[in-house]
Amino acid sequence: MRYIENIHKFKYRVLIFDYFMLAAGCMINVIAYQSFKTAVLLIFTYITSYLLMFFLRTKRPEFDVFTRTYGVGWFVAGISGIYLNYFFDGGQNANMFFEFATQKSQGLSIIEIQLLSEGSLAIKLWSLLYDFFDVIGIGKERYVGVSLNILAVSLAGVLTVKMSRLMYGNDFYRFKILGIMLSSCGILWLFAATHIRDAFIFLTVTALFYSWVYYYNKSRSIIVIVIFSAIYSFILFFLRKEFVFIPPALLLISSMYYLFRGGNKSFFLYSKRIATGMIVVSILLYFYNDVNEIILDRNQLYSESSINSSQNNSLGLKLIVRQGLLIRSFLGSMYILIFPIPLWSGFQLDSVYHLFKSLNAIFFYFTIPMLLLSGYKLILSQSKDYILEKFLFISVTLMLILVAITSLESRHFSVFIAPLFLLMLYPHLRDKKTRAVYFYVLFIFMFFLFFGHFIWIFVKFIY
Repeated sequence: MRYIENIHKFKYRVLIFDYFMLAAGCMINVIAYQSFKTAVLLIFTYITSYLLMFFLRTKRPEFDVFTRTYGVGWFVAGISGIYLNYFFDGGQNANMFFEFATQKSQGLSIIEIQLLSEGSLAIKLWSLLYDFFDVIGIGKERYVGVSLNILAVSLAGVLTVKMSRLMYGNDFYRFKILGIMLSSCGILWLFAATHIRDAFIFLTVTALFYSWVYYYNKSRSIIVIVIFSAIYSFILFFLRKEFVFIPPALLLISSMYYLFRGGNKSFFLYSKRIATGMIVVSILLYFYNDVNEIILDRNQLYSESSINSSQNNSLGLKLIVRQGLLIRSFLGSMYILIFPIPLWSGFQLDSVYHLFKSLNAIFFYFTIPMLLLSGYKLILSQSKDYILEKFLFISVTLMLILVAITSLESRHFSVFIAPLFLLMLYPHLRDKKTRAVYFYVLFIFMFFLFFGHFIWIFVKFIY
């Protein structure tokens, strides 16, 4: 009874916080852009989205997460607007996409835009939105495009809650933790608040993983999942070309996992698994040269970029960028999650990009122990009930390694953050023993982070 009362109290407080963030987001954007049109846009897009979800019979936890991420998204977009208009921080990529969406892409098709710039689908969607709001008098201001990013991140949050329900049931405690993570993650603030394409990639990748979670829990139709994978590959080609291989990679992981995990030994089931695996392997072998070329090309491109933009005593440069692929895959995977080192490097007025990345590092300091607990339990588990969790764990780990050996850019990996959050929810922190272990791991992890910053100080000022 007391637990139910606490739930109602928490929901009431969260509701107040959600609408406070909407009001604060409205106010800070008016200050940032010195226009009440931002408030009109916020209210219009929120009410439209809310009514759409209402008619689609969206459940209450999804409504709550949407409102919170939407309000927080507008709030951090206001901070980004202040950096833009008061500290003249446009962001190189953000400026480029804004110019394409408002000027250079006019009258061009998606394919024609793709010949000029990557991310043509995002540019086209922005362009259509700018044209629409220009007609009704809002104008082609940057906050119009950013509003679409905020909506994309919020919808991805809704899909993440739906995945949580499919995996863990109607667990209020997990919904609460997930809502906190989705609204306090610095990299999602970056996706929502700046005029970059990653918000659309994040939504697409989250929808892809939702298809897989639904497949493991409800559908079990391999034909359907193959069709959806083809659709998502097509979409990703027009967002970030190298991500076109992610859907077939997930098909391969699933096929190989089913093939080697044991369990039912019927001839029909094994034949089905082997046939599926052979088809996927054949497809990937066909594209092997393209995949290999992308990995080597991106590795060289981003390594040269890091060397040119870093000082010679950079910790990342000395320990990771200049290493071979094997060492880079291991150290780089850890570095991506805790970047930047030092933590305080992003706390400046030159770039909101670096500010959000430093805030994201703080977020991961407290959530990585949850991920470590999840990985430890899944590795030790022999139960057949955790097939989906193991599939997500293998998939996310592979994507982390691929980013580590190519771009080493946390923004590129963070589009996979929805399945990462689902894995963090696996150890149930409502259990007192699990919570005690979490704090123990957190203490040890913080010690190593302190040691890592000590190494940076040594490299920077002594070595």
